[in-house]
Amino acid sequence: MNVDAILCADTHLRSDTPRNRIDDFTRAMKKKFEFILALGAEHQCPILIAGDLGHRSTWPWPLYSWFVKAILKHNADIICLPGQHDLPNHKLDKISESPMGVSEMTDTITVLSSGMSVKGQKIDIYGFAWAQKIESKKSTYDSAIRQIAMTHQMVIEDKPEWKGQEGATAKALLKNNKFDLILSGDNHKPFVITYGNKVLVNPGSMMRSNIDQANHEPRVYLYDAETNDIKPVYLPIEKNVFKEAGENSEDRKKRFEAFIENIKEDKSSTISFEDNARSHFKNNRTRKNIEERVWEIIEAA
Repeated sequence: MNVDAILCADTHLRSDTPRNRIDDFTRAMKKKFEFILALGAEHQCPILIAGDLGHRSTWPWPLYSWFVKAILKHNADIICLPGQHDLPNHKLDKISESPMGVSEMTDTITVLSSGMSVKGQKIDIYGFAWAQKIESKKSTYDSAIRQIAMTHQMVIEDKPEWKGQEGATAKALLKNNKFDLILSGDNHKPFVITYGNKVLVNPGSMMRSNIDQANHEPRVYLYDAETNDIKPVYLPIEKNVFKEAGENSEDRKKRFEAFIENIKEDKSSTISFEDNARSHFKNNRTRKNIEERVWEIIEAA
């Protein structure tokens, strides 16, 4: 197949190691990300990342230095949009204070939001950042060129996977928009949904950060604009990278600590807590400094 773009999301680049990983997590993360960059170089096409490039909106210098060097090494063309984890206090107007914003200012990557676009010979790419609604740009829509929307929002494959999960279903997004392809991030579970001749790709997370992701197969997708077809490419992984739960007394003493850590790392719990906080601030008057402090604490968790 012809490859006109590499589709991925939720790379969550980070410098620390999730509690349940017992391998060299940093080495594994760098290996996967550079695998993706090499894939883009092999096919000489852009790499589209649908949000949460980083796990936090601040990176230590060694992580940022490696990131820039890796992109330069592979001459990578990265087009991404901000997810909530990329934004200080989850605020888009603070993006210039983040590694993603600095990377854009130095022309290391291209960042899209608010329907901004990158136009090419075969594909037009529109970006809708965290908390932004997808809107088809009728005035600029060209049916002769594939139209791609990148979005970072909770997209539900078919039905909610946990109590309290909220979001648009994949088919509803496809039905209500004119885009040929929607690339979504935020949901760490990979899936592909079609509706007529349109397709939604949710690549899932690049890393297996939680023990309940033990069977997760990280992947990216190759995209052929001529046919609007996609093909998964599975990223290199190793077995037995998670700590097994023991039954001895010492392990039982640590269950509470593990529970707290899982709340920090578990996607569904984090999403639920963040959604509840967001709903509270929306419906209750809260001093701005308090709201910002809450988001700082959530981000640091």
